[in-house]
Amino acid sequence: MGTCMASGGIGYAMVHYPHDSRRRRWREMILSRIREPVATIADQHRQGVWATTLRAYKHLLEARLDHTHHLILQDDLIPSLGFCNAIESFTRERPERITSIFSFKRKLLLTMQQKGIRWSVSPNVVYGGSTILPAAVSAEFLEFAATLRPDYEHDDSALAMFLREAGYEVYMCAPNLLQHLGHSSSLLGHNNRTHVSAYFAPDASRIDYTEGLDDPIRAPGFTWSHAREMEKAKRGIVMDRLAGRTEDVS
Repeated sequence: MGTCMASGGIGYAMVHYPHDSRRRRWREMILSRIREPVATIADQHRQGVWATTLRAYKHLLEARLDHTHHLILQDDLIPSLGFCNAIESFTRERPERITSIFSFKRKLLLTMQQKGIRWSVSPNVVYGGSTILPAAVSAEFLEFAATLRPDYEHDDSALAMFLREAGYEVYMCAPNLLQHLGHSSSLLGHNNRTHVSAYFAPDASRIDYTEGLDDPIRAPGFTWSHAREMEKAKRGIVMDRLAGRTEDVS
């Protein structure tokens, strides 16, 4: 396995819930796959995933290590072998892109597997703990996050809303580079045995993730109503330009 860049490259942090023995074990497993310092941002006071995720982004931005990208991991997503080399290969080639390295989208992943497709692109499909952001986009995301209610709890929905608002697209690699260990022990109650990647690379060391970078297939976005979720998440009045909009993101 290669080493992860500690500065001048990708900055890594992990959101960790230390009050669960399984997650403490998983954290050690995850760190053993990365083999470089990863900042652990622990939810010592049970503030929730979203609050802890915000602290993780702030930590990386305030560290001032000249990171080009940020990846906030979660303590229930296990990386592939060869994880760091794979990520560095495509972020070096396309540094401006936002990249998802995990997905629940079973049909899409199986289609990509069957057809030998390495990349897809969508408007806003992201999942917590698995999205690589250029460092400048992380800073934009924190500005957007400051407009949300302090008791909002969904880190992935917050990121998806930001990407939709800002007009960014998300590229996803296949096979995925993370697999979900916590599909039956979600901290938000989202327990579902289907909440795993249908196409995961246990060992990514021999996969060329630069293949097909310029030929992604187009995939749909999330189908929940962007406007309704914004209304739930915003601190005050929904932005005028969203008022009355109820169409699905597709």
